[in-house]
Amino acid sequence: MNDIEPIDRTLALIKHLVPQAYARAQGILGNVRDALTASIWPDMAFRFSSLTNTGYPIEFAWSSRNRDLRFTFEAAPAEIPDHQRLPQALATLAALGVHGFHAVDGLQRAQIDTQLQFGAWIGARCSEKDVAYKLYVELPSALVSSSWVQ
Repeated sequence: MNDIEPIDRTLALIKHLVPQAYARAQGILGNVRDALTASIWPDMAFRFSSLTNTGYPIEFAWSSRNRDLRFTFEAAPAEIPDHQRLPQALATLAALGVHGFHAVDGLQRAQIDTQLQFGAWIGARCSEKDVAYKLYVELPSALVSSSWVQ
């Protein structure tokens, strides 16, 4: 099995059920694959992630409520430290036409010099009508209960 085979198999399952969602997801995931395989550690491109228990940098999710295709993905290749993933995630979203996140500077400062497990990652929900994105930002555990978060 090659590294991109799970993505191709998953997309093939939905291609005829939700063709517009398929096309959107295929475009997004193609860009994700390109970014991850451009790593200086190409052998680790599909084995390094903390998002899944297998190290795979993309995780699909399903709901019995609707036919939207949902997935989360790493925002940067393996060699990027966790505390530097937020700028990479913002650049990825900007390339997808998504801008205007509030408190990004404060979030970035909160991540510097802390032990993180994920850093930042991106979620996408592709439907037949559109695509929506989520930016996930990990905060240090000491900060989660602080008034700054509130």
